[in-house]
Amino acid sequence: MKRNLKVMLLVHPQMRPDRPKASGPTEKDVWRTLKKMGCRVGVTPLRDDLRRFDRDLAEQRPDVVFNLLEEFRDEGVYDFHAVTYLESVGIAYTGCNPRGLIVSRNKAWATQIALGIGIEAPATFPRTGSVRYPAFVKYVREHASRGLTQKSRVRDAGELQKTVAGMLKKYPGEIAIQEFVPGEDVTVSVYGNARPVALPPWRLSMGHADAFATERVKFNPETRRRRGIRAYRYVGPEAGALMTRAKKLYAAFDLSGYARLDFRLTPEGRAYFIDVNANPNLAHDEDFARAAGHSGLKFPDLLKKILTLARDYKPRV
Repeated sequence: MKRNLKVMLLVHPQMRPDRPKASGPTEKDVWRTLKKMGCRVGVTPLRDDLRRFDRDLAEQRPDVVFNLLEEFRDEGVYDFHAVTYLESVGIAYTGCNPRGLIVSRNKAWATQIALGIGIEAPATFPRTGSVRYPAFVKYVREHASRGLTQKSRVRDAGELQKTVAGMLKKYPGEIAIQEFVPGEDVTVSVYGNARPVALPPWRLSMGHADAFATERVKFNPETRRRRGIRAYRYVGPEAGALMTRAKKLYAAFDLSGYARLDFRLTPEGRAYFIDVNANPNLAHDEDFARAAGHSGLKFPDLLKKILTLARDYKPRV
């Protein structure tokens, strides 16, 4: 990696690591580590003003933009706008390309793509009258378990109606109703451009086959501690097959940089594709970094790899 690499750290205004009260763990971990690696790091917040962003780019002239945005104009579905602009003006950026971001944001598209390449996924019910119970209700275009609660698993038509109504009141948007797959959550982290590399699978232990990761489980450490929920490396017989499926999905979704593929693994050993997360959480104690660590890729080396992939990436024409 180039010495004294000029890196623009692109963050949400409320997540600036140079303002500790506003920082998130990922932003802080990446910012501190990049500086320790000898990079010249400039922190740039971006919410919705591309004109100001263009001025910042002209002023800083970064070698690469380290993209930690998950939204644009406070909407997740617009997350591709900043990297679309960077790609159009020829500035290297970390993480996924805009095409992969668009596809991975839509769970309905992702499910159809998975099924199309021969990877099992939960059945989706096109009409409420065709639902088989128990069923699972989720937003089509939200990531990180947003809006998922214990009520997302419904046992009959009455629960379904109440759950859908509550979700639409909280976050208006398209809803998907799928079969509920009993088992446990297993994730596979992948990095790369044309030649993706899969890291060891990671499992979330929640105690029983009907449990699943809600928004509160994902983002509330006290909830995880109270319920004894922990994540650790999956070493079962399906590990190799899961890694192969993850790389196949990574290519089918046209992903680049890094991503995480989520599966449900039944007690019988059947793996169902659940979701894809382009640009997943990079905090040092989250799944991606921990899986990388178990494969011998320490956190600074992981960031170096991500920066190298950014500078090597060439958009397809």
